[in-house]
Amino acid sequence: MSILNKIINNKVIAVIRSTTSDDLSPFIDVIVESGINSIEITLTTPNALSIIKQLRRNYKSSILLGAGTVTDLDSAKKSLDAGAEFIVSPIYNIEVINYLKKNRFPIISGAFSPTEIYNSYHAGVDMIKIFPANLLGLENFKSIQGIMPNLLLMPTGGLTSKNARNWLDAGADVLGIGSSLINDQIVSNKDFDTLKLNSQKILESIK
Repeated sequence: MSILNKIINNKVIAVIRSTTSDDLSPFIDVIVESGINSIEITLTTPNALSIIKQLRRNYKSSILLGAGTVTDLDSAKKSLDAGAEFIVSPIYNIEVINYLKKNRFPIISGAFSPTEIYNSYHAGVDMIKIFPANLLGLENFKSIQGIMPNLLLMPTGGLTSKNARNWLDAGADVLGIGSSLINDQIVSNKDFDTLKLNSQKILESIK
């Protein structure tokens, strides 16, 4: 099974974005042990590339590991060198898209309007990150999915265990879930119990 198909099969990508330099490994361990196996480390997180390297060493091929908030080619190359298997970008960058296509790495590229979404698809993006999904709204998302049903879409932003099922029912292929799963408060308090509960709630909601 290809990396892209594995991402689709997993349904959820845990978006890890932190402003602290705390060791995130034990938190990611909780997420993975709870059953979420697609992990995105955003490059805005301190020491993001080192975290990706460490996770690749620890988990080898047992998780799907991606780099997020990748906005330029140099960052994409460094992320892949660190061990990322897929790249997530909040923007459309044709240089990044072409490089990843040439080297056969999945690219999930951000878009919001129908024109942006179509242009990303036409450029060969594997999956479109609809961001911020909470501002677009479910009804608008349904309309876009209706006129472009063959596109793979990943809404991100404002997704929780309470609305995750609604987004899948509206046609989402994968859900990008961040702060409702893990946030700086959970990290600073080392609140592993809440993190485990959040992970379980999300997985339960999409069954």
